[in-house]
Amino acid sequence: MAALPDDPSAAVSPRLAAALAGAQDRRERRGRRLRPVVWGVLAAIAVQSLHAEPGPGWSGAHLAVALVLVGCLLPLAAVGSGLWQMATPVRCLVFRLLVDGFGFALGILQPGTMSTLPPSVAVLTAFLVLRPLMAAAVSGVMMGALVGAAFAGMDGSVDNLMHQPLFSVVLAIMAISMRQAGRNEERVELLLTRSEDAREAEAGAAALPELVERYRVDLELDVTMSVIGPRRDLPTDADLALYRGVQEALTNTVRYARDACTTVTLCYEPQVTVVTVTDRRTGPVSSLVMQAGGSGLG
Repeated sequence: MAALPDDPSAAVSPRLAAALAGAQDRRERRGRRLRPVVWGVLAAIAVQSLHAEPGPGWSGAHLAVALVLVGCLLPLAAVGSGLWQMATPVRCLVFRLLVDGFGFALGILQPGTMSTLPPSVAVLTAFLVLRPLMAAAVSGVMMGALVGAAFAGMDGSVDNLMHQPLFSVVLAIMAISMRQAGRNEERVELLLTRSEDAREAEAGAAALPELVERYRVDLELDVTMSVIGPRRDLPTDADLALYRGVQEALTNTVRYARDACTTVTLCYEPQVTVVTVTDRRTGPVSSLVMQAGGSGLG
């Protein structure tokens, strides 16, 4: 994603600031959409554990299962409720360690029930937050531990062993696709915003023909422009003021007199530069006249 300059004193236009804020808001909305998935996983883990043996209880192995189950479900509940924002790699790694570790322990305490759900939701969040290589590395370690547990007899289900990597790979691909789509959308918006800023930075009398053409083509305004006299450079403030004046006049014409025949005339006279915007309609003729002299607007 395109980011702000490292230099904190670098200028950021209001348009770019708004685009960055919008990108952040969309990122947060995408994160909120995943919360129901987390709650669904939490419910599935709880139901699976309650129907396994030994089940949660208040003594012995039952108490151990209850404590491990709570340890597995609490991080999921925190993320699902929005109390735990995984905006940094460290938070994501801690979440993964908790969910994977307690989920792994729960599968050992309840033999034959090693669930694909804790590691799979951890894989999903890892590939959404961490760099791809780091996410692949920690996911590989987790999958190796699950496979080792299966071969050691802690989870005798061969069918379950096949589901673990397959389900995790599917979720990893989904997470990568979601992340890349979001980044591409943000990158395009920021590039367009910066392009608009660059165009405005170059705005002036010399850019008026392009401005008029955009209104004619994009907004279907009946507008023409003529330039009289040899072009010359104007003071920056005066140059921008002429551009803004014409832009505002054309915008008003689009809003209130779209059917009018509008003419923009830029006249370079010896001591002054004059721009005139006239729209001819059935009612009174409306016109704007602006002048720029050698030291600014006159």
